[in-house]
Amino acid sequence: ATAAATTEAPAAAAAAVPEYVSLVARVGFIQRENSWYPVCPGKDNCNAKVVRAEEGGGWHCNRCGQDFASKTNRFVLQTTLQDESGSARVTAFGDQAEVLMGGVSADEVEELQGKDVDKFDLAYQATQEKRFRFVLRLKKEEYQEQTRVKAIVVRVERVDEEAEAKRVEESKAALREELEKQQSRLDGGGV
Repeated sequence: ATAAATTEAPAAAAAAVPEYVSLVARVGFIQRENSWYPVCPGKDNCNAKVVRAEEGGGWHCNRCGQDFASKTNRFVLQTTLQDESGSARVTAFGDQAEVLMGGVSADEVEELQGKDVDKFDLAYQATQEKRFRFVLRLKKEEYQEQTRVKAIVVRVERVDEEAEAKRVEESKAALREELEKQQSRLDGGGV
């Protein structure tokens, strides 16, 4: 698939079934505003959003029904992906978003925001223009009486540029070999 194709309605969208696509693209931009939210630090890893507790200044998880002295943060990154076809807006959560942030956690980014704005900005720029292999879930949705395709990052991995170049060269060599065989058959009169 291509980045531009992710904005097209998935074939299965009429049945409200998501479609999965794979693409290699560069990270063009990662939005800084509202890029993480506080989540439950409970041992069950429920990842539910927490709110400030009414008493004591801690945090309350409605899913667990518990209060906590502290919270943890989870990424929700709005990101632009780019390839030769164009660009696409996607959303990445949690661990997949952390890959796009170069391994920096949402808690670390929150800390940087308060201490060192330059390092905070660098955290968002660390993977810009780097290539990744993405698996996206595309689903058609209605929003304010408009139909759009929502793209969520299901899996992301850094493209090993050397391995990718080697794979391309191997593919080219195999193609050349096949073409030479076909040419040899044609030259020899055997079709």
